[in-house]
Amino acid sequence: MRILGITLALWITAGIPAEGSTVFNSNGYGWWWDEGDPAVIGRGGTATASTEYGISGAGNPASIAAAEVTTGFVSYGAEATRVKGDEGSFRQRADLLPHFGGIVILPEGLRIGGFFRVQSDATYSRKVRREGDTPSTLWTTGKGGWTRLQVELAGSAFGRRLLWGGAVSRIQGTVKEEWTVEFDDSRFRRHRQINEGRM
Repeated sequence: MRILGITLALWITAGIPAEGSTVFNSNGYGWWWDEGDPAVIGRGGTATASTEYGISGAGNPASIAAAEVTTGFVSYGAEATRVKGDEGSFRQRADLLPHFGGIVILPEGLRIGGFFRVQSDATYSRKVRREGDTPSTLWTTGKGGWTRLQVELAGSAFGRRLLWGGAVSRIQGTVKEEWTVEFDDSRFRRHRQINEGRM
């Protein structure tokens, strides 16, 4: 029975997408930022059960219930990738800017918090060389991203042995992807396609 349970757990988790996987980064075209505040980023993404200073409640709204003082934060984080190989080159940027928020202590042990930040950055550039009957170069670029506004309410019970919390979020933005094919043979016309997604 134990082996069956372990096998079932492994089978279920094998179907879960990798952390941060979205339609826009399935080929490495952007990150979905879910390390939601400066303290979490500083700890390498550990967030779910942490209640230390600097938590904004992005990963777990109940974590702000342990806040002792009214506080605010402003932070910046970024990542840049540049890869070059036999088949082409790839550049990607992810800017976690702006990123600010805070927690306010309310009566009766309640806490209200919130933040505004970049949720995903789809800025990338990719160049791929294609050989065959009609040699060409494919340029793929992306721009834009999504932002997230979140408001949280949290509190405690049983002498602060139980923390509870809830959040409401709004995520919106625009992502624009562009594909351009340049053929080596001048008899072929340059081909360009643009796809824009709004949320």
